[in-house]
Formats: sequence, C-alpha cells, structure tokens
Amino acid sequence: MRKIIFITVVILILASCPIIFLFVNWKLEKPRDLEKEAKIVKNGIINSYSKKTLDEFCDTKYELTMKDKRDGKEKNKILFLKKENGNWNGNYSEKIENKIKEIPILYKNGKFYHAENNKVVNNLKNFNFYFQIQSFKLDKFENIKILKSENTSVLGFKNEFDLVLQAEYSDNKNFYSYFSKNFNDIRNNKEKILFYGKYIKNTDRNIVNIVMETSDLKINEKCGYDILNRELK
Repeated sequence: MRKIIFITVVILILASCPIIFLFVNWKLEKPRDLEKEAKIVKNGIINSYSKKTLDEFCDTKYELTMKDKRDGKEKNKILFLKKENGNWNGNYSEKIENKIKEIPILYKNGKFYHAENNKVVNNLKNFNFYFQIQSFKLDKFENIKILKSENTSVLGFKNEFDLVLQAEYSDNKNFYSYFSKNFNDIRNNKEKILFYGKYIKNTDRNIVNIVMETSDLKINEKCGYDILNRELK
C-alpha cells in the first residue's frame, strides 16, 4: 500500500512540473507596466523634494556632489553624511584640480560642526541641502524618456530592473541660484538642464538619486545608500 502511495505521489509531482515551469516562465516574461513604474518614479521624486529637513528626506546615508567646470578648471564639492545612533556624521571636501581639502563633520540641529573641535564649519555656515531649495513640478519636465539602469551610468550604479527617468527640466532658477551661492556668481542663462532621476520605494526606507547638469555644471544628490561603499572611521 505504501509503495502504491509513494508511486502515486512521484507521478503527481512529475506531472505538475511542466505546469509549474510554465507558470514561473509566464511570471518572468510578463511585460512590465513601464508607464505605471515611471509615474511612481516621478511622483516619488516630487514628493521627496517637498521635504525640508535631512531626517525627513533621508534616514541612513546622504551624499551631495557639485561640479563646476567653467573656465577649464574643475572644482568639486562633496558632502557625505551617515546616520549612526541617531547622529549624522561624515566629511566635507573641496577639490580644485589636484588640490583637496577634507574635514570630518557632524551635523546636528541644522548646523555643521568640525568633528575634532566641535566648532561650526565656516564654509558651511549658511549651507542648504539641495532638496531644501529645489522643488520639482511635473509640467516642467520635458522630452521625458524612461531608461533601464544598465543603459545609463550617470547615476553611478546599474541595475537592469530599475528605471531611470531622463528629461529636460525647463525651470533652472533654483539650479543656478544654488551654484551662485556655493561657487562664484553664475548668471542664469537659457540652457535647459538635463535631468536623471531614480526613486525606489522600499518597505523600510526609500532610495532617491538625481543628477541635474548643464554643459559645465552638475549636481548629484542621493539618499538611502552609500554609492561609494565607504565606511566612516
């Protein structure tokens, strides 16, 4: 009797294998609703940029990179922060050609402090995160394209399952005023900004990554992971 039951179970398992295979294959080949996913990306970015504090915008890791390539001399400013035990700490660096200046920092109560002497960092006294001055409007995105991450490296990482929103952003007022504040005065011009954005909604935290650039200016702001895989010491 047991032998008959065993044989019957084996036959049923073997018979069900093709059905399971077809179901799994159908799930894998089911076309993605790119329009729906693109809407999630756009709305996620717009909502993220309505936040006004770092704790609202980001919950683990934050990085901002600014590049100015005018006059043939590249100048970079990088701000990196990681939240540990409820405190934001990291480093701030300025690079002009081959000269690099980097300081360890703490961010608390809306101010940046030198990690070694607890004094306010002069270069960051009136500093605003980019998300604090930039708000996105849906009607300002033009020539929108949806790309897969493996087709673009501008955001610094690739994943074939993630989508990247590419567009021209017609409102450049905040972009230029931000650079004017953090670098030399920059006259607002009519050059449209090329925009790349990624937004991933997770159950525990969201990931935001945007790039805005012109021919000689670039901002990359990201939240939710450490793209450079750095560990603070």
